[in-house]
This record gives sequence, C-alpha cells and structure tokens, in this order.
Amino acid sequence: MLSQRIRESLVDRGEVVEGSFLGGKSFWLDDRLAIALHQGDVLVRVPEAEYGELVERSEARPYEFACRPVPNWVLYSGEATDDAALAELIQLGLAASA
Repeated sequence: MLSQRIRESLVDRGEVVEGSFLGGKSFWLDDRLAIALHQGDVLVRVPEAEYGELVERSEARPYEFACRPVPNWVLYSGEATDDAALAELIQLGLAASA
C-alpha cells in the first residue's frame, strides 16, 4: 500500500504527522508538508525551478483544480511510483515547503 511505503520512507527523518489534504491523506514532516495522496496518486508541491522539468516527464502531470492547473503542484501515478521516485518526490516536497 502506497501510504505504508510513504510512512516507512519518513519514519527515520523526524516527527511525522498524517492528516487530510484535498480529500486525501497528507504526510507532514517536522511541520512541513512532505507529500500527499490524492485519488490513488501521489500529489506533491515542487520548487518552482523544478516544476517545468517535472511536468515534461511522462510520469508527472500538472495537478488541476476546477479544470485549472495549480502552479508548482504535480501528480504522479501511485501505481507507477517506485521507491526511488518516492524518495525523490518526498525530497522535492520538503524543499518546496521549506
């Protein structure tokens, strides 16, 4: 299960708090949003400088709310996110919320 994999990835990094976010589950590390789940996919806010490159990747797509892209937020397929990609997404999420 994806939420368990995220939990395990964060356990040794600091205080992890789980909550709800945009109708899904969120994972906060030391009061910073690290990563979230949204309708079975991984939702992460990324630094502005990284956004363009990430949305060009085939596995990333812009997050949309009310049919409009939300700047600096991307979705990854939950099924296609391996452990290496998950670790990268967590790092990007933490960098964006610093």
